[in-house]
Amino acid sequence: MIKNIFSLFLFFFTIILLVPSLNISAQDGIYILAIKKVEAKKSRGWNLAEWLFTKRKMELMDQWLALHSSFDFEFVLHGGANQYNLEKSSTVTNLDNTSDSDNNSNNYNSGTIKKNMIFGTLGVYYRLFGLEGGFVKSNEKYLSQYANLAIRIFGVAVQSSNITLHYGLQQISYDTPDITRDANSISASDSVNEKNTFTNQYWGGKTTIYLASFLGLEGLYRNYIKKKNGDQIEYSGTNIEYGAFLDLSFFRPSFAFFLDKSKQVAVRADSANYLYLQSVETQYKRSGIKFAATFFF
Repeated sequence: MIKNIFSLFLFFFTIILLVPSLNISAQDGIYILAIKKVEAKKSRGWNLAEWLFTKRKMELMDQWLALHSSFDFEFVLHGGANQYNLEKSSTVTNLDNTSDSDNNSNNYNSGTIKKNMIFGTLGVYYRLFGLEGGFVKSNEKYLSQYANLAIRIFGVAVQSSNITLHYGLQQISYDTPDITRDANSISASDSVNEKNTFTNQYWGGKTTIYLASFLGLEGLYRNYIKKKNGDQIEYSGTNIEYGAFLDLSFFRPSFAFFLDKSKQVAVRADSANYLYLQSVETQYKRSGIKFAATFFF
């Protein structure tokens, strides 16, 4: 009897000694499991700082690849033809308040006229840097010739997703009607022609984004810096293009919506009696769809 009581006592004593150690081990196991779960979630998670770091790292890798790529030189030939809409409006303001004119300001509008144009560009790139030259010619007796330097800040090649900055020089010459010389005329074909030539610096950029290996989007922006020509006529403007293309090896057919807006500001003598000065602000708007083809060499 005493032996059985002693054995039972030893059993309970042993249990009392083991329970605390078992509790500590269980708590440690739960803690370690929780820590591992949190670390696993962090490793599979996403945050803005890491994304920006990765994006910057990829851009630097693209630039490094462009500088050390085997295709050092790239040649691009681009051209096409299209019909577009031309709108011209002028505002004439009398600067001499002592004049006998009834209206201090008059507006003239040529309406919308259909015109045709052809255009072409040749580009030569060496790694990140390039030189481009081109022209635009239309039957409104309009000729634009331009050349610009280019630097690619993102992307490994012209024929890949890229962002390229431009800075260049454009010369525009055209023989267009002056609708302000005939107050009764709203048709540009009925008015007097005037020859104008402007040379302006411009800045801008072009971006290409591939949606698939054979399909992509592209856009272009140019801003023509304000400047007066020899006749003291001030010229400024912008050009925007955006569209899509198919990439068929070295050949790329494309289309793009475009909007070319320019403004001229001049001071001249009144055409009627030349007794007072007028400020003439003329705005041109050319818009339409360009269909083009590009060849890569």
